Amino acid sequence: MSETNKAEPLISVVLPFYNAEKYLKDSIQSILSQTYTHFELLLLNDGSTDKSVEIINQFNDSRIKLHDRKENRRLIYTLNEGLNLCNGDFVARMDADDIADSTRFEKQVNFLLDNPDYVAVGSNYLLFGAKKGESNLRLSDEMIKLSLFFENPMAHPTVMFRNDVIQKDKIRYRKELLHIEDWGFWYDLSKKGKLANLKEPLLNYRMEGQNISEQNLTTLEERSNLFYNYVLTDLYKDHYSFELNRVHWVIQNTFLRKDEVSSILDKIKKVRIALEKYGFNHKSLDQYFKFKYDRLFYKIADLDKRHAFQFLIKTKQLNLAKLYYLIRAKTNRD
Repeated sequence: MSETNKAEPLISVVLPFYNAEKYLKDSIQSILSQTYTHFELLLLNDGSTDKSVEIINQFNDSRIKLHDRKENRRLIYTLNEGLNLCNGDFVARMDADDIADSTRFEKQVNFLLDNPDYVAVGSNYLLFGAKKGESNLRLSDEMIKLSLFFENPMAHPTVMFRNDVIQKDKIRYRKELLHIEDWGFWYDLSKKGKLANLKEPLLNYRMEGQNISEQNLTTLEERSNLFYNYVLTDLYKDHYSFELNRVHWVIQNTFLRKDEVSSILDKIKKVRIALEKYGFNHKSLDQYFKFKYDRLFYKIADLDKRHAFQFLIKTKQLNLAKLYYLIRAKTNRD
């Protein structure tokens, strides 16, 4: 797809930026170098005071559309502003410090064209900069939707979604979900169709130690509780209580207090029963909770060896390796 074909779907690329002069050029260049060329690049200036706009003006490409706002209105406002400006059949997200693989758009467009029942597709990504590695995101619609009740299962700057769906149903980023706004967006989209992640990493995700999620770990549980309060009423209906927020947080993050150890398994069983009633199949639930139980065991073992052993028995995890760890573990007496 090296030449633009007017019959090809148009992609609207939403790229907000604020004082992004350090990496913006490379990010833009990775979009302009895509093998799929039929797109508009919406560059949304959120009141930058550095040389970001000067960098953009160095490019001579008719696909670039700069929206230069002098006032800083923050990310969620800017993202929603961008969604209102999209003319494309598909919307692709991009961040100002990341680098897209040259085939990203081509592969995601092909996926959405071949799978009309899917409303969004993301991908795995490679970490570079201060940290290196590769993501291992859940790929199937079933597992992504299950994960939504605990964690954010899609990487924001990797995702492409259908513009007609968000415009028809007025789906936008929720201002109350600051720093986890994409999580809420995927949940709303999940009500309209299927979600997927491509196994191949199609983005290089820059880690500098200043990423929003790293900066705000102290408030992440509080913000997650806002999200849980929204989605868990969907899951538990009249049986919802704020206490369940804490259980979902513990399952995902294993930030477990000693006074929670004795009751956590019973609470997790209630969570699983609710998910079964919601419609998730046993195979998916077994797969999801197997990993969560494994992580929780090591946390519980550090807090209370007796309950850790009981946890192994009840979750059918008992093996020589875990038993050996338990024998050697030092229980936290604090």
